[in-house]
Amino acid sequence: MKQIIKNRYLKSVSFNSYNELNEYVKSLKVKNELALKDSFGDYYYCYSFIDSLTSENEFCITFSTDEREENLSILLWDAMDLFILNSGVKIYFITHDLTIINSFDITSPLVGLQVLNGDKILILEEATLRVISSNGKIEQEELFDLMLDFHLEGSKLSITTEGYKKNYIL
Repeated sequence: MKQIIKNRYLKSVSFNSYNELNEYVKSLKVKNELALKDSFGDYYYCYSFIDSLTSENEFCITFSTDEREENLSILLWDAMDLFILNSGVKIYFITHDLTIINSFDITSPLVGLQVLNGDKILILEEATLRVISSNGKIEQEELFDLMLDFHLEGSKLSITTEGYKKNYIL
């Protein structure tokens, strides 16, 4: 099933080597490409953004990682016209003109990403909480013991660890 967002769909292709990835990208004949050069790993990925009507490859993002595809994610932050890419090692804030406005190292396994109130995003890891503004600035950050459970309702987040339960207003 193709999921179409803003008249584009995403095609993800994985490769076993940089040379295979490079040849594939050349064959796409994309207008713009963003190669995440600070990414390293045994798996190589190309995320192509394709016009839903013409099937023209508009742009692509390439990177490598040690993570399997099921552990990766990309979020379209529509209101801010940003892509939030989880490469397995970093979270990238990328504009639609393929400019990286910021990136953050993932310090523990990623639980998920959540847009908050339209102008902030929650990056929740098993031992870290970050609230990031749309311009890529950290507004709130906290490290904690390994999370056992959490609950998010609106802008209220409750995190339970072995030693305590803490509530946050995001």
